[in-house]
Amino acid sequence: MSNVYIDERLLDAAGLSNFPELYAYIKERYPKPIGELPQPVPIGDQTLQQQVKNNDDIIYASNKVFEPPVPNAIMKLDLSSQLEGQSFLASSGSDPQLIVYGDRITLTASYATTGVFPNGYLFKSYPQEARPKQGDQMIALVGTDAPNTYNIFCYIDQGGPFIMSSRWLPSNTALVLNITYYKNYESSKKINYDSTYDGKIDIMDTWNVNGKGQFEAQS
Repeated sequence: MSNVYIDERLLDAAGLSNFPELYAYIKERYPKPIGELPQPVPIGDQTLQQQVKNNDDIIYASNKVFEPPVPNAIMKLDLSSQLEGQSFLASSGSDPQLIVYGDRITLTASYATTGVFPNGYLFKSYPQEARPKQGDQMIALVGTDAPNTYNIFCYIDQGGPFIMSSRWLPSNTALVLNITYYKNYESSKKINYDSTYDGKIDIMDTWNVNGKGQFEAQS
């Protein structure tokens, strides 16, 4: 039975007013007339019911087209926690940072030698995501407090940053790197002739030409 209001006059006409028990039951069973029902609570310029309707319209009748996530979107990777310096190096200042953003890699590191430093890699291992293409070597400037009699430079290959010096560095020598490079090195920047006249063609020739002789130690 639908919920309709039973007017007292109808009850009298039907003779039901003479039965108090039935009359009380009917009065409790059926709701009050619409005019006596609580009115919707206004919310600002609209009622709660209108707000719900508007929300439904947005959800079910919106003209906006769902846009799925873009596949292969460039992700920013922080690989700093994967860097571990060699035993003959001590961290100087903040911890090293290695950020990979697509093809671009930014490396910041500050160390001090704890003993006589031979040529070698700064880190025990280097994350795969930050390694240059096999066979490429990225040149990097090295900040240091070593005397100008030391010629120091760095290149980055599959093993990570490799420090080279014309002489072994003494203990407590600062080595600072702050470089941004790209995994796909432009082959046009590689030097394929003996620019240093040492009888061989290697990274030193690229350093000599592209660095224009300015990759010496920085005091």
